[in-house]
Amino acid sequence: MKRQMDRPEGLPKGEITVEGLLREPWKRNMFTPVNKPEEGKFYFPDVAEMAKVAESQPVWIEETMGTGDLLIPPISSTMLTSWL
Repeated sequence: MKRQMDRPEGLPKGEITVEGLLREPWKRNMFTPVNKPEEGKFYFPDVAEMAKVAESQPVWIEETMGTGDLLIPPISSTMLTSWL
């Protein structure tokens, strides 16, 4: 997947609203593989690591309502993949 800076035509323009809760993400357990940020593969949400790869602010927003209207597909708690 291309980086945002390399695909400006695919990004929303103007003001957008994101609704959710700011929470501390869950931690990796002994059964969860290690993230591979160099490949864009995240198996647990290491927010600082993900922000570094995405060149963004380290913020975790948890969806509060299942509207299906998010800009990105729903994220499984089992595996976070290359969405950056």
